[in-house]
Amino acid sequence: MSVTSAEFVSVQTQVSLLISSPVTETTTGIVVIPTIRRVLAADAAPTADGNLNNITGLSVSVTNGGIYKMEAFLMIQKAATTNVIGFGFTIPAVTRTRGSMWMAGSATQAAWTVTVRGHHGWWGDAGSGSIVISAAAEGYVSTTIIVKGLIIPSADGVWQMQSKVTSAGQTMAVYAGSYIEVYRIG
Repeated sequence: MSVTSAEFVSVQTQVSLLISSPVTETTTGIVVIPTIRRVLAADAAPTADGNLNNITGLSVSVTNGGIYKMEAFLMIQKAATTNVIGFGFTIPAVTRTRGSMWMAGSATQAAWTVTVRGHHGWWGDAGSGSIVISAAAEGYVSTTIIVKGLIIPSADGVWQMQSKVTSAGQTMAVYAGSYIEVYRIG
């Protein structure tokens, strides 16, 4: 089967329209909410330089005027209990954003029981590029980061997850299967 360039542009335009806004199916009245998801196919090793850096592969584009529900789940492994880590994200200019980030941890990767290490929210619109949640050197190496929030961008741009490892020599892995996703709800 071959596709002409005109057919390709037509399909590309239809997909773009679907992603840009919710669609109501006229026969049933069901609203289809476009979802954009990015899942890590391989482990990522964030830079350990004491700065908040992008986690490669965990970013999603959002558009001006949309209303997006944001979710993320990150599986984290620190090389040692002495590593100090932090997490945040960057977003484009916004009309509003609010949400929460949770961190739980375990002393070993194999443990089923965890201790909730923290829950922090962002309640302002100017925190892009800031650490939302962090953990000092505690007695655990395996952790999860869960993000839930809402963003109403006032400019087109990218929601990019970020992490901080305090200094060189301290390492951390963001495991394959970690994901971020947005649902355009308005």
